[in-house]
Formats: sequence, structure tokens, C-alpha cells
Amino acid sequence: MSLLTDQRTMQGAAPHETPEHIRAFWERSSRRPLIRSRKKLTAYVSDGRWVADCRECGGGVALWRENPEAACLDCGAVYSSIEWPGTFDEIERVLAARRPGQRHWRPQDGETLADLKVDNLIRGVAIEAPVALEPGVDPGEVERIWRETMDGRT
Repeated sequence: MSLLTDQRTMQGAAPHETPEHIRAFWERSSRRPLIRSRKKLTAYVSDGRWVADCRECGGGVALWRENPEAACLDCGAVYSSIEWPGTFDEIERVLAARRPGQRHWRPQDGETLADLKVDNLIRGVAIEAPVALEPGVDPGEVERIWRETMDGRT
């Protein structure tokens, strides 16, 4: 079960239970005929939702890890090649600990699981540190180093 919002509840008024239900919704709701795309999508999290950017038109594409397909309802592109993170479950747990509106992860911008964990520590979210800090290490110094590393990426 996903801790974040996914394709099942992002498309249509009622939650979908199966990939077949989602496909039927696409067929009813797409602005254009559905056409298979051979391009690969990269999953990321935006505002607590698993999504990708359509490689054909740039529109938003809702994702669900249990559905091997995703569709852009703007242009009708249907994708069957979706790159999911190998650390999916851990990314979900780290992001789910944050308040709504602060649940974002963009691997295409170089953001890593370790970055998410450090960000949670800075936000004061209870999460295990990615590395054990030596006694006497100032958490403020850890934050300063992190901010220097992330300069221009946030």
C-alpha cells in the first residue's frame, strides 16, 4: 500500500481498484486517442503524489507502482516503461513523515534519499539520520554544510 497519493485516487472522482479500471477511465477521459509511446518515464513525487512528466507534451502523468502503464490525458500518450526508484518504500516513509505540502522528491534534479533524510532532520521531522553523528558534532554545522551542498538545487 502506498503511503503517498498515486494513480488510483488522482484520476476521476472515485478511487480505482485495478489497472483495468484505470485504463477504462483513460479511454473515457483522454482529450485525444490513446497512442503508445516507447519513451521512458521517470517517477518522482510532487506534493505527495507519484507522478512523471509526459515525454510527448510535458503534461502531468499520474503513476501507481502496481500499474505497469501510465497515460497522459492531455495528449493521449500511454507509457509502459516507467523508472521507479529502488528505494521506493524508504522514500515513501521519509516523505510521509513530512507535513502535506512538503512532500517532494525529484531524482532527475539529482536529489537522493540521503538528501531527503537530511532535509527531514533540518525540518525537525523524526527520522533516523543517514549517518551516525559523532558525539559533539553541532547539528547547526550539519545544516550549514547541507545548505552549501544544496546551493542552487532548492
